[in-house]
Amino acid sequence: MRVRALLGLSLILGVTLPAGATPTGLNNIPTADVVPRRVLVLQQFTNGGVSQTFFYTGGFKYGVAKNLEVGLDARLGKSNADAPSLGVGGAGGAPSRPVAQVKYRLPLGSPDLAFGVGIANVGASTRTAGHPAYYGVFSSKLGDGHGHLGFLGQRASDNLFVGYDRKLGSRTTLRADLLRGLNGDGSAWLGSIGFITQLQSDFLVESWVSLPGQSSVRETFTLKFNYVLDLSRK
Repeated sequence: MRVRALLGLSLILGVTLPAGATPTGLNNIPTADVVPRRVLVLQQFTNGGVSQTFFYTGGFKYGVAKNLEVGLDARLGKSNADAPSLGVGGAGGAPSRPVAQVKYRLPLGSPDLAFGVGIANVGASTRTAGHPAYYGVFSSKLGDGHGHLGFLGQRASDNLFVGYDRKLGSRTTLRADLLRGLNGDGSAWLGSIGFITQLQSDFLVESWVSLPGQSSVRETFTLKFNYVLDLSRK
């Protein structure tokens, strides 16, 4: 849902999302894209960095209807209980209990322009998962790639974000994003750069490095595996 180990990105941005947060997105931000109807994506995230504990999260996202996606994430194992949270910051560690996300894509009259609205980090307890996060994002074709601009809000935390992705060859897409907190000082931002590549028709790998704006917070690396099941063929 960060640097993710973001080591307390909650101290930087004050927002908590589960790893890569299963809403469809770039590295640390959501986009207006959703999983197609009756497609299930199984995901596993590994996050960590220099002098940081590596921790692991599993999840899925599923297209329940046209333009509507749901997802669920949870920490894997107990050894990482004290690890910083994943994704766009957070307090306390990857959620030990499942947290859910829902997103709807609203086409805006052109296949190259859409608006996505969603809620993430919805858990049974705010003590273990943090507070829900709400977001809206515009995604549009921009030059040879796609640009993304949006707003993400959580209790006592408002954030703007931008992102850009561009294909490199037929299987790989380069991606970068920047999330800026509106409630803190000038260092309250988080950037990232990475890629996603298709190794097989149903298996994709993502990786990125997250770069916090505070010099006291170390960069964190994320490796993510995606296995795609098209249930409409069953």
